[in-house]
Amino acid sequence: MEDYIYVLDSIPYGSKYRGQPYIEGIGEKFFTLLEVTLKEGENAAIGERIYVGKDIENRKKADKIKKKLKYDELSSSAKENLFEVVKKIIMANEERFIKFINSAAPVSMRTHQLELIPGVGKKNLETIIKEKEKEPFKDFEDLHMRVSTWQDPVGSLAYRVIEELSGEQRHYFFVLPPRRV
Repeated sequence: MEDYIYVLDSIPYGSKYRGQPYIEGIGEKFFTLLEVTLKEGENAAIGERIYVGKDIENRKKADKIKKKLKYDELSSSAKENLFEVVKKIIMANEERFIKFINSAAPVSMRTHQLELIPGVGKKNLETIIKEKEKEPFKDFEDLHMRVSTWQDPVGSLAYRVIEELSGEQRHYFFVLPPRRV
């Protein structure tokens, strides 16, 4: 499902896979948390984007995707790095997130999708809706210029992604919801 992941934690000589180095990463498209072994002699830096797609020939660093992780299974270092790495993913995919803001709609009679983003209260929601009706937002800079009361839209979206990763949410906008058994 994920073609690229961003490194959250790198374990250079992990005993888990017979001394083979491995990483914990987060997918670029669906924010899937993955544990991936690295090829011999390879290492990875925190925040580095690595190809893990189906075309094994094009995998320069990644050897095998070992398993999908749950938020609670992440190392403490991975959790520490998660916020900044998610912000990096959001910035690298700015168009996707601006499109979400521009197309956000009510999820019920009382709740709008944007209200479920940390940092967007009723007042910001009103301003965002008025501004996007005038003209869709072009990018985060345009959003910040027109809705100056929303201090950190990228950070707010990153917090929402982490909320979706870490627990049962009623609505999932960015992360694939957990499978119901």
